[in-house]
Amino acid sequence: MKKKIFQKGFILLLAGLFLSPVPVLSETTGGEDTTGETEKRQVFDLGEIVVVGEQDEEPEAGNVVELTIEDMELRDARTVADALEFVPGVTVTYGSKNEAEVLLRGFAQEKVIVLLDGVPIYSPYFGDVDLSQIPVADVAKITVIKGAASPFYGPNSLGGVISIVTKKPTEKPSVDFLAQVAENSTYRIDFSHGLRKNNFYYQLGGNFHQSDGWNLSDDFEPTDNQESNLRDNSWAENMGFNLKVGGDWDEAGEVALNFSYIDAEKGVPPSTVEDSPRYRKFPEWKQWTLSGLARRHFNDTVSMYGNLFYHKYDNVLVDYDDPDYMDVNWVSTFDDFAAGGMFYTNFAFSAWDLQTGFNFIRDNHKDQSDIGDPWQQYIMNTYSFIAEGTVPFSPEWKLVASASLDVLDQVMGAEDNPPGPNKTAFNPLATLYYNPGPEHVFHATLAQKTRFPTMNQLYSSRSGNPDLDPQKNVDIEAGYRYTYQEVHASIFINVFYNRVRDLIDRLSRDDPYENIADASIFGIETGISARPCSWLELGGDYTYLSTEDISDVPTFDQLPLIPGNRVNLSGKVTAPFGTMVSAIGQFSGKRYEYDRDNNKMEVPGFEIMNLRVEQQFYDDFRLYLYISNLFDASYYTEIGYPRAGRAFIGGLTLFFN
Repeated sequence: MKKKIFQKGFILLLAGLFLSPVPVLSETTGGEDTTGETEKRQVFDLGEIVVVGEQDEEPEAGNVVELTIEDMELRDARTVADALEFVPGVTVTYGSKNEAEVLLRGFAQEKVIVLLDGVPIYSPYFGDVDLSQIPVADVAKITVIKGAASPFYGPNSLGGVISIVTKKPTEKPSVDFLAQVAENSTYRIDFSHGLRKNNFYYQLGGNFHQSDGWNLSDDFEPTDNQESNLRDNSWAENMGFNLKVGGDWDEAGEVALNFSYIDAEKGVPPSTVEDSPRYRKFPEWKQWTLSGLARRHFNDTVSMYGNLFYHKYDNVLVDYDDPDYMDVNWVSTFDDFAAGGMFYTNFAFSAWDLQTGFNFIRDNHKDQSDIGDPWQQYIMNTYSFIAEGTVPFSPEWKLVASASLDVLDQVMGAEDNPPGPNKTAFNPLATLYYNPGPEHVFHATLAQKTRFPTMNQLYSSRSGNPDLDPQKNVDIEAGYRYTYQEVHASIFINVFYNRVRDLIDRLSRDDPYENIADASIFGIETGISARPCSWLELGGDYTYLSTEDISDVPTFDQLPLIPGNRVNLSGKVTAPFGTMVSAIGQFSGKRYEYDRDNNKMEVPGFEIMNLRVEQQFYDDFRLYLYISNLFDASYYTEIGYPRAGRAFIGGLTLFFN
């Protein structure tokens, strides 16, 4: 299989290079201002959901974070999960399935919407997606909206939205290329190319990654389940491809067809502390998405947007009886798809805006518990009817109000858990903005958000309950951002409170899911960034989260896997001769998790620091060394699943335009 994927990656690279018109390298020496990077790499704005009141404005207040290509490079992000690890209010953990669990302000990932160019991507059965499998090779921007977000992003958002938007070609043909190497036969190749000709454009990209695994810290104490420094069964192979073709005409409209494909396989490292650890592999993890998008401006008042998508998700998980991965216990197979679309119309009047829309998703899941077992199939539909408006009271004051009526239609369930009744939810949202000047932005939000039960919670043969109620959250938030342009400085603070009702959980692995918990989440996020001079950039942020189970009979003292305190610090120094040194660090406080009997266990806090040294030879050619976990800290985000120790990664990037 390794040979097959390597061949795919090599063919992909050759095809991209032969298809791409390659301009010559610039003769400009390194060290010059590179603020024109956004002009070289354009964002595919048709893949962004544009809500009323935001069409011509920067993101409002500190609950919205945008990660650019430069941000992802400084983090040496290979995947979306890598890029999110240092975002305030975001927690990324890895556990028993070797998948990235991304939490926004304490909300687990199935309560967060993930969009790729405006369409949702997720596993229909569990309601989430492993973002450590989503590459950033062709990504132009990642926007994280924490807390209550516009209903136009889609239903089932308690915690927020992660919007991934890819690149779009500019007037000049362009080629992006990255090659990287690290220990344990770890290789990475990223490639993207775009071309525009009059009103027609295309963008294609690919990525290939292979690794025999990663090393633990030298301070890790060996156990019976993990005796060597190389993390057992941590190998991975991944290949991806994406293609976008489209056309636009003046300001009147744009249409595009978008396709992305991921083919991966990986090992699942066993627990280092359990008496009977699980030995597993994903020999197949595939995902592909096909979408069509269109926007049309009829006049200065009326415009329309729509997309249609088909998202396919397949995986095979093999469980073994021995650490040599020879004796197979069972082979679980998922064959899922989600299909749907959204349509909205915007009316821009002289004093206010109104937007109305409709969202539809059909989820279809098929699984086989083991080879030879019968297939199970579950189907459900979700509908959303949406309205949103902006009312400016004065040049300084603005109100954005929205509401959605969401409907869950359970079409097909399990034989022993037939479909329950339809479920409905009404979700109002109101945000008041106050802009006393271009440097200041205040906002206050009051909203209710709903998350319908997942297929796993409704129909699982072990714990399914088709009569579950939706989970509801009342979100109260206030925030302020100050921007000082002279030194490119920005300061923000957000204070928020979430009152969550009817949380879905189970008392043990063999008990049914129930609406057994109510919880509160209180938090503060604050941060500062500045560029006091042309060669120096500094940044830092702090997140405080306090969670509590406020049920009549509490199940947990506090919600799991959420650090109470966290600090991120970053800095970048650029020399006039083209050398750049950057560092980013995280200081994470302790968190808690619960074992199968709901016993509370402490996960210690940790400190990590990453360093990047880069030399730019031309505007278009750079060599770099990246050191992750610089001080070789031994730490873990979930008990029994330690993270990687110090690693040295070398690479080069080329950009032709």
